[in-house]
Amino acid sequence: MVLVLSNHPVFTGGSASRAKRRTITIPCNNPVLEVKRRDLEKEFEPELAAFTNHLLSLSDEYVTKVLRGVWEVPKCTLEFWTNQMREDYLASWVNDCVVFDANARTNIGKNINEAGMGAEPVTLIGSYARYCREAGGIPKGVRNFSPDLK
Repeated sequence: MVLVLSNHPVFTGGSASRAKRRTITIPCNNPVLEVKRRDLEKEFEPELAAFTNHLLSLSDEYVTKVLRGVWEVPKCTLEFWTNQMREDYLASWVNDCVVFDANARTNIGKNINEAGMGAEPVTLIGSYARYCREAGGIPKGVRNFSPDLK
């Protein structure tokens, strides 16, 4: 397992869905003030042996569950979703425009231009395509829309 810290999302766009299956994203958005920064490498060096022993004492079952993402951590999932919305118009459209209703039904559609000339879209792809155009983006093609939406 590897820990990567970054001020900006590392996995974005098309690679994000593959990365989600392999990563546990944790937000690191509380910078330490310059005057409070310490040399942590030097400070934690005496603790590394104990930390390594602790990690080695974890059961295989526990480590497997963590690596497979069996336990979802809501804050991590929210951080991943937030990053996905920044890079993917489909995620942003779902967040901004789709309302879950167990009793509602809407056709997926196949015409990304259905909302042209001021017409109201009646399908999901029409709504998504209009959203992309209004936000200055390019909608996904019909072949990719349904699988990516799922």
